[in-house]
Amino acid sequence: MDGEELRDVGAITYLAQTHAQLPPNASDAEIIRQARSDAFDFVVQLAEKGPAYESLLRAVALATTNSTGASDTELSFIINGGDEEPGLVPELGVWSFSGDTPPLPQYGVEPSFTEDQMAALNALQRRRVVDEVGDLTLFSHPYLRAGAQALLRGDTRHMREQVKAQTTRGIACLSDRVELASSPPPSLSRHGPRHTHAF
Repeated sequence: MDGEELRDVGAITYLAQTHAQLPPNASDAEIIRQARSDAFDFVVQLAEKGPAYESLLRAVALATTNSTGASDTELSFIINGGDEEPGLVPELGVWSFSGDTPPLPQYGVEPSFTEDQMAALNALQRRRVVDEVGDLTLFSHPYLRAGAQALLRGDTRHMREQVKAQTTRGIACLSDRVELASSPPPSLSRHGPRHTHAF
């Protein structure tokens, strides 16, 4: 294989896990094509292991980009945060003219994973589906993130409701990084930028 011709490095990296499925003497185009299709199939198979896997894969797809990750607190809030929306603080609630710094928004209850979700996260890390960079989690390859994003479509009404709830919590969490990753384009968003400056 001519390495100069294969410019999609993510395909090679991902196929380190699935190279046995390639035909002998596979072309660059075949490698790239298989990487893209296999990533989605692989993620779907993982999601079918149970709700903990599916919720976690969706949360990582929502909360991260190809280069920025999310902490356990942020991911567990997206999955388990209920109706709490600490990041969606009304603008007037965080401005102060008295000279005192207003308190920053906080979670009512510190988010955490269930045992099943933590076991799923550990399994995804062992299989190199996700990586840890410091205390942040993100997909190990862009193809895997793209595959997980397909789970955000929601094939049933119940799944669409789950996706909507997780997306709302992603936007409403206390991380600007995760809020940005979870938000739709500005033209589609009903929420302007959060204002947390005190005067």
